[in-house]
Amino acid sequence: MSATEVTNLRKPGDLVFSLDNEIMTVSLAAGVNAKPGKAITFDANNYAILANDSNLDTSKGVGVVIHEGADNTGGSDGDKLIQIATGNAYVVMEAGGAISPFNDVSVDSNSDVVSYTLVTIASGTDFDSVSEVGTELESLWNYVKCHVGKSYGKPG
Repeated sequence: MSATEVTNLRKPGDLVFSLDNEIMTVSLAAGVNAKPGKAITFDANNYAILANDSNLDTSKGVGVVIHEGADNTGGSDGDKLIQIATGNAYVVMEAGGAISPFNDVSVDSNSDVVSYTLVTIASGTDFDSVSEVGTELESLWNYVKCHVGKSYGKPG
């Protein structure tokens, strides 16, 4: 059995491997059910919340719930702790759609990974105005803050 076949038998939240053991224990925000394999970011008070396509900003930090996760839907901020993998960790996640191996990924409204398109500068852009430069910089910033990583899984 190849390494890829073994990886495909794993379930969401399983840690495939980690460089430098970038595993953190963090406090969960009130009202959050953090299941294994879901993307996590942080709220204004630094409590873990589910990352989705409307709140993801990698400058706040992003990770993936590993092991069993926790349900804090009936609790207060910080009542539950979860472990997340960050940085150079490779974790099994649930896909929200078809993703080819080595595609860039972000997250959807369900905190599942989805294919993410690289930013390209529009053909004919000559940057002869401040607004053109601003538009392209905004596109680049949106890409940087929403880019979660790469897919190394089997084709979907």
